[in-house]
Amino acid sequence: MIAGKGMSIMPIKRLKITDYEALGLLVKTWATGELRLDKPGKFLPVPATIPEFTTMLVQAGATTQAAVDEWLASFEGTMRKISFVQSTPDELVIRLPMRQMLLDTEKQLDTPGFYYPFPPFYSADFFAGAPEVITDQWRSHAERIGDYTIAQCG
Repeated sequence: MIAGKGMSIMPIKRLKITDYEALGLLVKTWATGELRLDKPGKFLPVPATIPEFTTMLVQAGATTQAAVDEWLASFEGTMRKISFVQSTPDELVIRLPMRQMLLDTEKQLDTPGFYYPFPPFYSADFFAGAPEVITDQWRSHAERIGDYTIAQCG
C-alpha cells in the first residue's frame, strides 16, 4: 500500500487496453469532432463524466467493462472528475502523468522480474514482431514519458 494525504491506497492499475487502434480512433474522434469509428455507439461530444468516458471506451471496443471496473477499483472511489485538454496553435498544453502512477512505476523499475509495460503493438508494428529488449528500464521509462508528453500525439 502507498500512503497519500493521510490514507493508504493500493498502487494504481493501468487500464487494460485490448484494441489500441480503436482507442486511437476514439481519441481522433474527440480531437477532431469528426466520427472516426465505424461502430455503433455515441462517441461525441467529448465525455464530461467518468461513466460517459468508460462507456465510450467499451463501446469503441478499446477495452472491456471488466477491465474498466478493475481499473476504477484501484482508485478506491477517489476518481470523480475527468478533464480533456487540447493544444492549439497559440497554446501548447503539456500533459503531465499522474504523480502517483509515476511514483508507483518508479518503485517497481528495480524490482527483479518487473518489466515496464509497453503496449504489444510496439513490437508488432515497430520491431517486426520481435520482442523489444529493454536494457535500462529507468531510461526507457523516462524516454517514453518525454516522447509522449512533447510529441502531442498528432
